[in-house]
Amino acid sequence: MAVSKVLVVDDCRMTTLLIRHILNREGIPSDAAGTGPEAVEKALKKDYELILLDIVLPGFDGVEVAKRIAQERGESSPEIVLLTSLGEDFRQTMLAESGAREILFKPIIPSKIVAAARRLL
Repeated sequence: MAVSKVLVVDDCRMTTLLIRHILNREGIPSDAAGTGPEAVEKALKKDYELILLDIVLPGFDGVEVAKRIAQERGESSPEIVLLTSLGEDFRQTMLAESGAREILFKPIIPSKIVAAARRLL
């Protein structure tokens, strides 16, 4: 797999550290953001290929983050995978609203993070 950049966005520092560790073991470099506004700012400054994006964030939620990135970046928008502990009921609504490719449910399962990264990078 080619070296790619991933932005991990979650307000829980332990979750962010876990995901970044999983990616690092696979040789995938990543950055992190802990709020909606910080995620948008970083995504507009760097050309990430993939954003792993929590839905519940301070500032504004992951759906709004995805919308803002898509508005600004257009066709060059990165792939987005939503992360949530909200449950399966939100799947179709969140995917449609955000334009994300898929949703991964918490707790984080390392093999699912790696599989999503490999599929979308």
